[in-house]
Amino acid sequence: MNMASMNISIETSELIKRLTDQAEQAEAPIEKEVVCATKALPIFTALGEAFALSPRGEIIQYDFETGQADLADEGWRNFALKKAAERYPELRELTPIRVPDAVTCSACSGTGVVLETLSCGACNGMGWLSP
Repeated sequence: MNMASMNISIETSELIKRLTDQAEQAEAPIEKEVVCATKALPIFTALGEAFALSPRGEIIQYDFETGQADLADEGWRNFALKKAAERYPELRELTPIRVPDAVTCSACSGTGVVLETLSCGACNGMGWLSP
């Protein structure tokens, strides 16, 4: 799968556009800032940055301090797609699928969770690592 974007249906792309428009109209100033800076659907924020999903399937990593927006690397991309499906169940088709040669994460024993509630940093909450 291309890290920059993924093959998504026209319907899913339109859904992402509608959800992005709704987020832009929301009361939350952080959501509005992310939409304005990335033209994408806010998924989650972490440590001074936000991750957003574009209608093309790109995961954009936005830095609040610098205002810079870049494509996320594969680990963050998978984590953001998983979080997108959790936050917006209608996007669950975008959840990354474990490839046959993936390795079970030893840090979380394949659960994707450590210390009962935290997403595993070794596998970005997926429970597996790509080869």
